[in-house]
Amino acid sequence: DGIAPMNPIAWLKGLFSSRQKSLGRYRSGMVKSKKKDYEGAIEDYGVVIEAKDVPDDVKAMAVYNRSLAYDALGRHEEAARDLEAMLT
Repeated sequence: DGIAPMNPIAWLKGLFSSRQKSLGRYRSGMVKSKKKDYEGAIEDYGVVIEAKDVPDDVKAMAVYNRSLAYDALGRHEEAARDLEAMLT
């Protein structure tokens, strides 16, 4: 029927590759937050949130931590918007 069988090894490599890239950027955001570079952290978390093929758990962590960075900057509406997005 023209559909190639899925290669489980290739699928796993792709999954781990995407996860590792997104986790690297997420960790960069955490480091920036610890240094009180909240704008930089927001940028890193945003990249993770907007990227394709990011595992749901990594995306959720990025959304939550971005909300904390927004809150630290007094940007409470944006912080609340991120937290609300996690509930939907």
